Amino acid sequence: MEGSKFYRMRIYPSAMQKFESDSDSTVQTDLWAACVLSHSGLFLGYATMLSGSRHAGADLVQDALLAVIRSGATPESPKAYLLQTIRRRAAEVARRKHAEPTTRALPITGAECKPSARESDCGDELWAAVAELPSSQCEIITLHSRGELTFREIAALLELPLGTVTSRYSRGLDTLRQQLGAAAPKSASR
Repeated sequence: MEGSKFYRMRIYPSAMQKFESDSDSTVQTDLWAACVLSHSGLFLGYATMLSGSRHAGADLVQDALLAVIRSGATPESPKAYLLQTIRRRAAEVARRKHAEPTTRALPITGAECKPSARESDCGDELWAAVAELPSSQCEIITLHSRGELTFREIAALLELPLGTVTSRYSRGLDTLRQQLGAAAPKSASR
């Protein structure tokens, strides 16, 4: 997978060089490297969606990974924790540029993230329709469907109440059903 090679070459070695002197840090680095290698497409796709460009997205992922390694954090869900760090870094960059983070780029699709079993028969038309949803709904649907995060993890990541996350997801699905008919998912797994 191209994304895995990218992260193995760009992120993991640079992180290892900075932290290989401390054995505890090496263990932490290995934990985060395994997480990034397992979900590289998700992280790059999410960062690209937030930043609007693949290069800026790759920079966000690398910056977030180095930040979590330096922090020494060992969260319950490394995937959700790194996604939250990526989101915060994107907001910091946007504030520095006096702009809002964007989610108007096409949601995480194609080679960046393999579709789950329940959506394998859905094509690009569905994800193009998801990209047209309001950004709050687009982000939640993408994180749940492509990122395979639970609603609780998404609520923690976005710092929103659980009810807000589920209602935005539901409203987004309702809009997709109206636009696409039978191609949209029929139910939400919580």
